Amino acid sequence: MSNVELDEKDRRIIEVLKNNARTSYTEIAKILGLSDVAVLKRIRRLEQLGIIKRYTIVLDYKKLGYNIVSITGIDVNS
Repeated sequence: MSNVELDEKDRRIIEVLKNNARTSYTEIAKILGLSDVAVLKRIRRLEQLGIIKRYTIVLDYKKLGYNIVSITGIDVNS
């Protein structure tokens, strides 16, 4: 399913969700000038096509008490 056709409204839905994945269907509908049912159907389609894979959060680790973030990579030969 490569090169899926997306219209401008699909792209705007994606942008809204990229900025805040918790934006309600009603709020997205107001932004795009669509009904909340139309937004729901479009989002479900984007999920079924695998364009939207999951919804997640971004944590502020300092506020959780972590002082250092470490990213470690390991190269392994087979």
